[in-house]
Amino acid sequence: MQTIKDVCFQIIDDNPDLKEIFLSPHVNISSLAKEIKPKVEEILFKKVNLISIILSLKRIKEGIQPKKIKIYQSLPDILIKNNVVEVIFDLKDKKLKTAFIEKIFKQSYAFVKEAYEITVIFDRLKWNQMKLDIKPKKIILDLDVVHIILPEESIYVPGLYYHFLKAIQSKEISLVEIFSSYTELSFVVFQKDSEMVIKMIRNTLRKLIDI
Repeated sequence: MQTIKDVCFQIIDDNPDLKEIFLSPHVNISSLAKEIKPKVEEILFKKVNLISIILSLKRIKEGIQPKKIKIYQSLPDILIKNNVVEVIFDLKDKKLKTAFIEKIFKQSYAFVKEAYEITVIFDRLKWNQMKLDIKPKKIILDLDVVHIILPEESIYVPGLYYHFLKAIQSKEISLVEIFSSYTELSFVVFQKDSEMVIKMIRNTLRKLIDI
């Protein structure tokens, strides 16, 4: 038989937004209890006293310690590639032959091939010098690439990318592209946003330093 505490934990654990609020040191337990009260009653098929939910939430919070992610010994460098162009090609285009794909791959800064599209990041100057017989599906100008190096053990850290995305999203910045490899993570952003993105990434990296 589920207890009020069990149900409260289930509701919070199944909702990432609620969980983030709940784990915050500034959470208002009473307000949160009022918010989840209808759901608690729905699951238990009975009316539940608000005080019981508040006490259950307090006991849950006392038993949960937010995990601290520390993957760096010192602050890593943030690399910037300025003035790049993102070019998208449609793989359904019959003119898109293997030789052409190899050609643009050799000229590119970054290259991602998906099921239906190829996304290529070019240096702006190099792109202006290229002569292509195929019309791209889309060209996006005035971009920068913000690039960070991750330690190898980062692949075993759940939710690591979320910390960077959350920081960038907090400033309502649009990410044009995200791409990664084994130990590298890059964000393609509009030039007008690159300074703020760098600032938010640097702030996030400081929280990941093992000190």
